[in-house]
Amino acid sequence: MRRRLMVAASSSSYITSCFTSFRARGSPFINAYHHRAFLSRRSTMNPCGDAIYSGPVYPPPPKRESDAVFSVARGMESDTGSGGVLEFLESLKNYEKLGVPKGAGIESADGFDLARMHRLLSALGDPHFRYPAIHVAGTKGKGSTAAFISNILRAQGYFVGSYTSPHILSIHERIIAGKTEVPITQVAFQNLFEDNRKIIEAQIKSEQGALTYFEVLTALAYKYFAQVNVDIAIIEAGLGGARDATNVIPSANLAVAIITNIGKEHLAALGGSLETIALAKSGIIKQGRPVILGGPLDPNIEGLIRQVADSKQSKVICAFGEGIHCKVEDIKLDADNGGAVQCCNLHINPTIYEESLNWNLDNKCLQLQMVGSHQLNNATTAICAILCLRDQGWIVEDDAIWSGLKNTHAIGRFQVMSKAASMKTGCNPSTIVLDGAHTGTSAKVLVSTLKMVFSSEPLALVVAMASDKDHVEFCAQLLAGAAPRVVVVTEVMVAGCRLRSTPACVLADCLNQAAKLQNKKVIHEHANDEIKDSELDSYIIVAESDSIVSGIKKASELLHHVGQKGAICVTGSLHAVSEVLSYLMTN
Repeated sequence: MRRRLMVAASSSSYITSCFTSFRARGSPFINAYHHRAFLSRRSTMNPCGDAIYSGPVYPPPPKRESDAVFSVARGMESDTGSGGVLEFLESLKNYEKLGVPKGAGIESADGFDLARMHRLLSALGDPHFRYPAIHVAGTKGKGSTAAFISNILRAQGYFVGSYTSPHILSIHERIIAGKTEVPITQVAFQNLFEDNRKIIEAQIKSEQGALTYFEVLTALAYKYFAQVNVDIAIIEAGLGGARDATNVIPSANLAVAIITNIGKEHLAALGGSLETIALAKSGIIKQGRPVILGGPLDPNIEGLIRQVADSKQSKVICAFGEGIHCKVEDIKLDADNGGAVQCCNLHINPTIYEESLNWNLDNKCLQLQMVGSHQLNNATTAICAILCLRDQGWIVEDDAIWSGLKNTHAIGRFQVMSKAASMKTGCNPSTIVLDGAHTGTSAKVLVSTLKMVFSSEPLALVVAMASDKDHVEFCAQLLAGAAPRVVVVTEVMVAGCRLRSTPACVLADCLNQAAKLQNKKVIHEHANDEIKDSELDSYIIVAESDSIVSGIKKASELLHHVGQKGAICVTGSLHAVSEVLSYLMTN
């Protein structure tokens, strides 16, 4: 276990006096961000005497007496009680509804204007200067990685802010601050907005209406974290990195940057190739600050990211480098109560290739509620980020790491519904799984996990997608690995409207194309009678439905028609997951 933070005798009296001063004032964080002079000198000081990175060191805060003022009953709140702020946000341009313009996420004339985000935050008092942050970018896995990191730090007793997107049931999910994973309340969110409304409105006018939904929401999150005095904030990038509204964290405040992986999503917005996507996401790398790479990454893509890091003197640590091994050993399903747990073998000792990393962790039975090999990859990436914090002087004990990982769960990430919830959808006795996979890569890992958990059961898929996805590739990956008996395609609203929805008939055509490429037989539900029962097993039955919930019922009926119960997986979009959960909450 790492020794507790000590102020070296050789450290300047200035540091000691600052520590004493801030403690005397009862600060919940020995907060150098309240003192610019101290901040400017932190880059050359190391209170532990053994941190391996130059740059700011963030001493852990003393324990808080109580978090009661920030606590609410666990569970998601409806958005209906935050009318003022929601109506205001909805009046702004929302690219989650409209789709992201071509080139918007890259360093070019077409890219989002990050300067207006800096101007907005400056008007709000630069709240993001008042706490350290971990910035997480990547094509997939960034939300799960952020959740793992947040819960590890909460398990150690830190007061953690986390900002993620998109939300599933309520916008409040995006902003969390505290020692427990509870979203901002309706009252706190509304008050936050009202307290800063005049400034925001003035900035919108000054920017000639150019400020967007995501930019204002991000600024409010940064302001809230400063207001409640978080010890650290975990920030998930929205799109890319370089021109994302979250990418305003200065190097002095950036504890760690993380790039989980690089894949073909938002191609047009991020330059059209894996190389331009990698460069866009590398935009979160800051001068002299450590970078964690998830992956595994293509060697050429990893090389590009390393070039950017080298140009900024930023140390790169690969979460899948030599000396780091992880493997899923077993997955246990709780079909009655919902959920699943996987047991994993994890070993981290990268000193083989990097002597300066004094890391050594072993757990032959690491338990995760987030299942699938990809989630173990995300957990490993999160651990590497935590070990970076340790090297910077943060106290994070091994028990907090294991506890935080075990207790992390996320809506719509291979979420196994309870038998009671499944019955409410009219699906009985099949098991329902909700997963927001929406790319070819995520479809592939979803299929792999489905095969591990439901190895001997027939499978039905209910698919709905946004219009800006690669539908044929997604369907091809589902069919290649899952061998479903039934696929029901349907339509779902995206971000509350149908501007980016894909009609069921379009998805059905894409499914047919994918099946033809793989020489698989597809038959429409109404043509069942044309096929002999003895031959039906060699066909994939395809049906269309007008909603997700009716699609689940239809999938259950078709499985029953072929004499099997099996499992039903709702996938293609987190918005599809949202529709199912909203139905269950209102019924």
